[in-house]
Parts: sequence; C-alpha cells; structure tokens
Amino acid sequence: MKFSQLWLAVILLFSVFTASRAGNEAGPPEDATFEARRDPVGPPTLALPFGIGEEMTYHVSFGAVPAGKAQLRVLDSALVNDQWSWVVQSSARSAKGFDWVFKVRDTITTWIDMDSIYTHRFYKKLLEGFFEDEKLVKFYPADGTVRWWDDGKERSMQTVEPYVQDVLSAGYRTRCLDFNVGDTVAIRTHDVNKTYDLLVIVHARDTVETLAGEFDCFVCEPVLKSGGLFQKERKAHVYVWVTADERRIPVIMSSKVSFGSFTVELEEYTPGNGHAGITEKELTKARDGGRPDLGVYSP
Repeated sequence: MKFSQLWLAVILLFSVFTASRAGNEAGPPEDATFEARRDPVGPPTLALPFGIGEEMTYHVSFGAVPAGKAQLRVLDSALVNDQWSWVVQSSARSAKGFDWVFKVRDTITTWIDMDSIYTHRFYKKLLEGFFEDEKLVKFYPADGTVRWWDDGKERSMQTVEPYVQDVLSAGYRTRCLDFNVGDTVAIRTHDVNKTYDLLVIVHARDTVETLAGEFDCFVCEPVLKSGGLFQKERKAHVYVWVTADERRIPVIMSSKVSFGSFTVELEEYTPGNGHAGITEKELTKARDGGRPDLGVYSP
C-alpha cells in the first residue's frame, strides 16, 4: 500500500454526515455483511455544506513520524457540458524528511455539477516514488459515454451509467446525503476505466480532539463492494471522523496496515463563502501535539 492510497481514502470519504441521534459505542465489526441503500440520483435533499473558498489542510503521520500534508479545496466555478460546475481539487505532498522513503506530489481535480452533484470531468497527475501518471476523463451523462486520456494518449470511448461519481466527487456527493448510525449507503463511482459501488458505513458517534479543535463526529468506514478499500490489505480498515453538524468536516482518518499505521488529521479549516467555520468553543479544546485518542478505532 502506498502513502497516496491513504489520502485517496480521505478523498473517497471526504465527508459523511447526518444531524442525527447518538450512535452506539461498539467496536468495529471484523467480518460483517451490510445491507446498503442506493444513493438517489438527482439534486441533494440537504443544504450544500461547501462553497467556493472552502479549504481543509491536513497533517499526515506514519506512526509518530510526520509524513506530509494534504489539502482539499473548492477553487471556483466553471461551465462544463453547458452546466455550471464546482471546481474542486485535492493535493498530497510528502514531507521533506519522508521523501527519501516515498516521495509524493499528487494533484486531483474534479468538476462537479452544481445542481445534482455528479462528475463532469476528472483529472489527476501523480508522482509517487518512481511512478508518474496523468489521466483525464470527460463524462457525457446525456448519452452515457466517457472519453479518457492516459498520459496524453486518447483511449477507447467507454459506456458508463449516467450521473456517476469519480473518486473525488463521490466524497462531495456523500456530504450532501442524510445518514444515521448503522446506515450503509452505496455510491456508484467510476475510476478512469471501471465502475464500482463505494460503500459508506456509519459505525458510531464519537467526540474527538484534533489539532484544529474538539468535534462531535460520526465514525465512518469506506469500503468497495468487492472487498476492502485496500485490495491487497484485506484486514486493513480505514475510519474517518466527520463532524455531526451542517459543516460535515472530515477531521481525522486512521488506518492500520501490515507495516504500520497512518493518521490524517485536520489542522486548519477555512469555510466556503456563506458557511460556518470552527467555533471558539471548539478551538479552545484543540490539541497542541501528540496523537489523538481514537478509542476502539485506534490504528
């Protein structure tokens, strides 16, 4: 598993939320099956929690060692396929002291339909160790087709379900859905040349202290329908703490794998235009350092 795959998990589950009743305190199931409800296609039922200018900055650590920084940003709006879209970008960068282990310089951009929150276009440029990759995917939902380019070379046109998500827009779509503890929702997601169900499992309710403040959260887990999120790490679990309010901010993500554990933790948050930021009460309980106490979900 690569460092960037952990950040991809953050992208896939950028925000899962519902303003709901308190959750259970049980630990994560090891070999459970889940009955999922399908994400309905169309305009979201909840108010959008993001807007232009929203920015989240994360500290990434491998065990107790600082490993890098990651960001999610809503940059602007643009006209794509004659539809107005949000321009959203994620980036991941390994720390200088971690570059000798595994250098990461990744950028992913998506153009998300403003009305119904589905993808119109997807672009990624990755530098991971000695691996480099660049892909562009253009979606045409009206006729159910996709055109895509691999390192500048156009590949065969594909047929795809209309109004699917890409790996980044899926997270923003998730932010707009209603959840309760115990729910599992399936989101149809297209990743360059394949389509699958991204399952979002809401396990519990928890209060957690982070570098950015203390937050009441839902504890959620993203998995693929065909297996764990990390296909080569079947026993690996990824858990994400997302604020249980109208902001739906992902504040912590943790995962333990065969060679160690990763933690991704919010350290700065800038709200989008017209949206609420972090409160003074939350800020007063921010941690100065160390690792967050994640209870039974600790990596």
